[in-house]
Amino acid sequence: MAFQPSPASASLAVRDYRASTFRERGVAVPFTTPLLAGARVREAEQGGTELVMLNPSGAPGVYILACNALGALCRPSVHDTRLNQKISTLPHITPASVRDAAREVAASGLAGREAMAAALALAEADKRDRQQIETTMLAALARQLGPQFSGPLEVGQMAVQLASRLGIQPRSVAAALSTLAEGLLSVGLTGQPPPGRAARMMERLASLSLDLNLWLCDMVADTNSDLADLILAAAEHARSAAGAALATARGLVGDPVGLLHAIARTPEPIRQCMTRPEWLLDGWEPVYGLWQCAEGPADRHGALVQMARLVPSLPREAAEWAASPGDGSANRRPIGLDATSRSETIGRAMAARNERLRALAT
Repeated sequence: MAFQPSPASASLAVRDYRASTFRERGVAVPFTTPLLAGARVREAEQGGTELVMLNPSGAPGVYILACNALGALCRPSVHDTRLNQKISTLPHITPASVRDAAREVAASGLAGREAMAAALALAEADKRDRQQIETTMLAALARQLGPQFSGPLEVGQMAVQLASRLGIQPRSVAAALSTLAEGLLSVGLTGQPPPGRAARMMERLASLSLDLNLWLCDMVADTNSDLADLILAAAEHARSAAGAALATARGLVGDPVGLLHAIARTPEPIRQCMTRPEWLLDGWEPVYGLWQCAEGPADRHGALVQMARLVPSLPREAAEWAASPGDGSANRRPIGLDATSRSETIGRAMAARNERLRALAT
């Protein structure tokens, strides 16, 4: 399918682009239409949401268009149309909110049976993880508060007793407990299961780095070895930055009562701290998935081109978050779609491959 944006669309524009903040960069969207690979969604300055699309030619710049103008760019799949509609109604655009929307759409079967089964299984796993986190969290609070809290307590009971102790309304404590549990689903607890979504993604990046290093050792003369080096450098940078942010977030849990009190009074700073690892790792899932889906040297050789094109570059804000220099995008070169990827036959094969990627999502 050739790239033919509508010149009449006032909502479509090409801009040179280097994001300063994560919210300006937006959140990666797992579309299945090949031309939408690497798309991100963000909150628009004038309200609503807009998509940030990679320039298919590989030239600098991105296409910016309102979510409701997606048809000006391409003919999206039914899955992508439904996902785009759902995302455009989200009150806030975050990695977690987009992930939940994508899972819900995948669970309806629009990305295939494999992705549907994976989405349903992940929803159940999240419920189990949340229950385990709440149990661990309540036990830590009870230990810190003393013997009077040693009995088996539920969230509601603990909220009432904590409210009296902290001088806060029970509903504020209950909301704080929910916020804390949601944050811990992402960052996890040091040395205790479940590891958290961010930690799982970091493990995947470590696995990808190991595989790429082994591949480089075996394919010294491969013409795409420079792309493998680029991906490796960016992956290590993202993993290092996310690791630092993860350690900071987990460090807050050392004082459960104090943390809960802080969340009940001013939740936003704590929420931001706990979501930073996922912002830093956002966009790496499809890069990892492309490598996992590639079978044999020829497939992996081609996968590197697609992977390098999708490597997320960190905005300037990342240096402030992780106290690490650079943005992880040094020595990147423009990488466009090759001619074959635009053909109708190859496009269908890539769309089917992208549905398989949905089944690998965490």
